[in-house]
Amino acid sequence: MRHFKTMDGNNAAAHVSYAFTEVAAIYPITPSSPMADYVDQWSAQGRKNIFGSTVKVQEMQAESGAAGAVHGSLNAGALTTTYTASQGLLLMIPNMYKIAGELLPGVFHVSARTVASHTLNIFGDHSDVMACRQTGFAMLAETNVQEVMDLSPVAHLAAIKGRVPFLNFFDGFRTSHELQKIEVWDYDDLKDMVDMDAVKAFRERALNSEHPTMRGSHENGDIFFQNREASNKYYEAVPAIVEEYMGKVNAKLGTDYQLFNYYGAPDADRVIIAMGSICDVAEEVIDYSVLPGQAACRDPRDGQEDRRPRPHQGARRPGRASLSGRCHGSGQRRQDRRVRHRRPLRSRFQGHASRLRLRRLQRADQGRAQASVHHGHR
Repeated sequence: MRHFKTMDGNNAAAHVSYAFTEVAAIYPITPSSPMADYVDQWSAQGRKNIFGSTVKVQEMQAESGAAGAVHGSLNAGALTTTYTASQGLLLMIPNMYKIAGELLPGVFHVSARTVASHTLNIFGDHSDVMACRQTGFAMLAETNVQEVMDLSPVAHLAAIKGRVPFLNFFDGFRTSHELQKIEVWDYDDLKDMVDMDAVKAFRERALNSEHPTMRGSHENGDIFFQNREASNKYYEAVPAIVEEYMGKVNAKLGTDYQLFNYYGAPDADRVIIAMGSICDVAEEVIDYSVLPGQAACRDPRDGQEDRRPRPHQGARRPGRASLSGRCHGSGQRRQDRRVRHRRPLRSRFQGHASRLRLRRLQRADQGRAQASVHHGHR
């Protein structure tokens, strides 16, 4: 039975990541700094992860150094995590190519933020994470604080089993700093979902002077691209692995997280595909919308035709707009639309909002009718 606690998105991501992390290489950057700060505090207090050890935290001189430390730590056989955003994430890109190319199960938690151009900006867009699409990292996005808590484990679990590193992200400030009363994972439940055989295999692949191996050498083009092609099978397996762990999360929480979650009219002729905090906002608009024939789905970008979204049979009203959003092997929404943490003020204001909308529509109809009458008289 999970308990409720008030926290923001950064706290939720830190709570989950601490459970799966043995080494955290950190460097602060807004708005991701609280994640590393929480992990550092818990480590200093002696908090244990699911493996019964305290996380080793190392602050580096820059984000590039933090990413290099993550790469080295993973090669040494320690499950390693870092936290960053914006320009900090871009400084990690060279090491991200190496981590993905060597199939190391690292996880980067990112509170997405605008990449500075002519000036710095703390707006929470996705320009930083979208710049990492070709690094080889799988990408998973959350909509709100509860989803950060529920789905961050999927990034760690899928990385461990699938050997593909994950970039787990959510909107900076809008989600990272939003306080919500949410249900919190118990570490025993998280440990129960870990593939310990995959953890053992990861440790056995670690660099060890007792059985030395050579990595990172130079290869000519013919051999290099054969090895690149050889990694395709791991990426092809990622959607099914993510789906498997979403199923385990659903079984424990009673949720309905899928690779695609469709919300709206079964007969929609317009679809919004989105990810991030826009999804909750758009669904509120859609719930009150009178526009016919609109719909939306989450975007996992996995290219699997057999996993494309299907209209929800339990859609609210035909012809209502709908939306949901995700990225790269993700996509989820609670089945119960009355979940307490989602819309605490909705029941209070729903009737009032409906009456206001009805009045606006009536006034608009009256205005059109008067315009028609005046036009006829002329």
